[in-house]
Amino acid sequence: MHYFLGMEVTQIKGKIFIFQSKYTYDMLNKYGMDECQPLPTPIAHGKLLCRDDRITKVDVTLFRSLVGSLMFLTNTKPDIAHVVSFLSRYMSYPTEEHMKETERILR
Repeated sequence: MHYFLGMEVTQIKGKIFIFQSKYTYDMLNKYGMDECQPLPTPIAHGKLLCRDDRITKVDVTLFRSLVGSLMFLTNTKPDIAHVVSFLSRYMSYPTEEHMKETERILR
């Protein structure tokens, strides 16, 4: 087995390595983030997000799709699990600020 459900598998003498590099590149291409510059952390230190009705609302379907893709990516990248879980709280009413933070995770 080399590729299964978006996960790449490599076997070397009693060891199995699972990674999602192809899935990651495909996701970056899908959301137009393939040319972005990387950032050292998935969220800014001390960043607080809240639900604010005054901020412009973004496309709910796009935000949910992006957060769902990031949730699947946490299988092999546990360092983003906390931030993705934090952003998933706002799936019913995402704003531009939430979308910016989601794009930061992709970077």
